[in-house]
Amino acid sequence: MRRRTRHGAAAVGTCGALAVLCGAGVATPKPPAAHLAQEVAVVGASIADGMGAPPGGGWAELLADDLGVRADVSADPGAGFVARGVAKEGPMWRLLPALQLDRVHPDVVLVQAGHNDVGEPLLPVIVSVTRLFEAIHTLTPDSVIGLISVFPTGDEPSAAARTTDAAIVAAARTAVPDVFVFDPITGRWHFPRLRDGLHPTEAGHEWIAQRLTGPLRDALDPHQRNSPRRGPTWPDLLTLIFGNSMPDSRQNQGFLGVVTANA
Repeated sequence: MRRRTRHGAAAVGTCGALAVLCGAGVATPKPPAAHLAQEVAVVGASIADGMGAPPGGGWAELLADDLGVRADVSADPGAGFVARGVAKEGPMWRLLPALQLDRVHPDVVLVQAGHNDVGEPLLPVIVSVTRLFEAIHTLTPDSVIGLISVFPTGDEPSAAARTTDAAIVAAARTAVPDVFVFDPITGRWHFPRLRDGLHPTEAGHEWIAQRLTGPLRDALDPHQRNSPRRGPTWPDLLTLIFGNSMPDSRQNQGFLGVVTANA
């Protein structure tokens, strides 16, 4: 694992970020509008960590170079919105405080996750996604916030991957209606990959960075920003996932586990 953060970033600001994520009893006010740092902050899994690229050659660093800012990445391969990751530093809400969003206020905050949650009960996933994006918006409300959702293995996503992807995207839009969504599945991303059929090669990282640069450069232009659109409501989200069926007991247990763990 390569986890790249500013020196000393992991320990500072952690309590504030975790209070927002864990739904502490005392409401956390939104910070006042702040001068945005020239930075792209990324929280994610192995693809955010640069797997398949040489040191400093991952898509996050390449994107930052294209935008003329610095990159700060907090990542653990194997992590997800509920998945803990190889180093057990996940899920995403545990990796987020290292970015010090409430102190730095980066230009852009990107979340790259979802592949490692495929097959997990959906309720814990959507609760975690919603809380994470709500927390990011609370910590740095003037930043451009984006989601890079499920990377499928190979060119034909499984039904489970599509279902998890749709749930994650809808949950992120429920929390932050004007979130920028970069969806490798619905966008039919095709880029050079390693033999595992998942991770990008060095050229694949370059492709991903190029895919992100244009929309994010436009988003940073104050004249290009649009009014937030209405995101899905919780009933919309639950209907999308379950239709007219009630969640089974395994999903209920998972949901209660997330609520209890984060309460």
